[in-house]
Amino acid sequence: MSNEKIRAIIFIALFFLIAIYITHRKGVDISEIKNNPAWAVGHVENVIDVGGKYPGSSIYYSYRVADSMYLSHFNYNGLIKGNADAFLGKYFPVIYSEKDISNSKLLLNRHDFDIFFIQFPDSLQWVEKYFR
Repeated sequence: MSNEKIRAIIFIALFFLIAIYITHRKGVDISEIKNNPAWAVGHVENVIDVGGKYPGSSIYYSYRVADSMYLSHFNYNGLIKGNADAFLGKYFPVIYSEKDISNSKLLLNRHDFDIFFIQFPDSLQWVEKYFR
């Protein structure tokens, strides 16, 4: 096998392991973030449409704090199915807890900002059309 194929296999395996970890980690603790807020810039890595009782999309994002990279995801039930790819590769604010850096929330829409009593920026007005 060539080195490129080996690298590709390793990359895919790591992606799935990270996705499994993210899926099984604890949920977001909003009160902890509110009590110990810190900021980072998040990059949308992947978007997966979710069906079932609460259709929407799972948005997987990464953010860097100091020298460490963190990966997380959040399910957006109000995101109109089929439109989530508009966020792929884009950057958004992330608020996280200084006590537990892995406890984070990607601030994507007006509701996310309202949770933390933060004014919704004009620069993100374009996302509103993608939510119900």
